[in-house]
Amino acid sequence: MRTPLRSRPTESTGREWGQSEPRLAPSHGAHRVGWSRDSGACAQARLETDHAPFDMFQWISPEAQAAFAGHGHRKRFAEGQTIYMQGEPGAEMFRVMSGAVRLSVISQEGRELLYLLFEPGDCFGISTVVDGEARPHTAEAQLDVELMSLSRSAFNTLRAEFPEVNDAAMRLIARHMRMLSEYFANSNLEQIELRVAARIVEAARSFGQLAPDGIRLSIHLPQNDLALMVGASRQSVNKVLQQFQDSGVLTIEYGTMIIRDLDRLHQLASSGRPLRGFLTSI
Repeated sequence: MRTPLRSRPTESTGREWGQSEPRLAPSHGAHRVGWSRDSGACAQARLETDHAPFDMFQWISPEAQAAFAGHGHRKRFAEGQTIYMQGEPGAEMFRVMSGAVRLSVISQEGRELLYLLFEPGDCFGISTVVDGEARPHTAEAQLDVELMSLSRSAFNTLRAEFPEVNDAAMRLIARHMRMLSEYFANSNLEQIELRVAARIVEAARSFGQLAPDGIRLSIHLPQNDLALMVGASRQSVNKVLQQFQDSGVLTIEYGTMIIRDLDRLHQLASSGRPLRGFLTSI
């Protein structure tokens, strides 16, 4: 189990950015990588400027987006630093501005399940803002991150000023619920090869960086984290990754994963239960 770092983040007002806020590309110069479903040519990657899967901004107007930024505050967390702990009270939600955020759940016995890495644009922490209950998971900075924090009172002000925010909140919560339902089903019904392939495809969609030798992940994705994601042992995940390397699907060099055949990886991931389009359509 990882030992989180607890320290106070830096903070400043979101009003310094002005009234409008453009969609940020993934951190460290990475661009979202995609392909055309019509042609099936996954290897013909393209750069996309659409919203992250869990970005509330995709469902609200530019005016509401500006109000969100105006009411928000920037907070920065160093890599490995805990943003909040499972079971803690909370009174704010977050939007990732840069970096990556790691969400996990820890059992009373100390077993950990890592279920998502959030990318720039993704929003999280909304359930506690809505229902006032304790945090259902732990959020940690996977990289150095910058977040936009929105307090419960500011969120309620936005809801009153812009009724569309209510619909966006419901959509965001529903999307989180669908994701968790899918992950639970896959962990119990699918073979480990399919589960690992699906998680790598998700990582490529969020953190893939076009390179001459394939698609490089701009974040470090350790085998231990992959194991926590798919609910398997590190040894089992290592065997699957070795199979993928032997077949030419990917390579791992100095801790960096390079995907050389995204088509085949996506086909494998899609051969089991239907994948949620908002997670793997890249």
